[in-house]
Amino acid sequence: MRCSKTVPALHNFLFMIPAGVTRAEEEIILNLARRLTSMGYVYVASSGVETMTDRDDMRFLPLHPRALPSFGSMTGVFVVHNPGLAMLARVNYPDAHVLVIDPARIQEDLADFEPETVIASWPAARMTLPRQAA
Repeated sequence: MRCSKTVPALHNFLFMIPAGVTRAEEEIILNLARRLTSMGYVYVASSGVETMTDRDDMRFLPLHPRALPSFGSMTGVFVVHNPGLAMLARVNYPDAHVLVIDPARIQEDLADFEPETVIASWPAARMTLPRQAA
């Protein structure tokens, strides 16, 4: 019998919140980040954070634009409002889907956002086991 199984992958997501993001915008981003905690580990790097801490099933850490957080493999990197920071993220996390996001658009367009559906469409997010011989 031949079979192919898809194994759910554990994902790592990074949200980068640079200086200038309002409290209201940050709350929208954190609500999106919380939705992803069911799929993997979520890191939130923010210019408003001074020391690393864990809360709400997420790890919060300082954001230093010249020295981005160092991790293994990232599935998705979400950068609030900052295309330059996103370009740097693409270099630091070459296998990740790096997106510049706008909190206002998230609130409008993604009210019914299903993270599993979007993440499943990303090729790096799927891991398929090789077929086994009968």
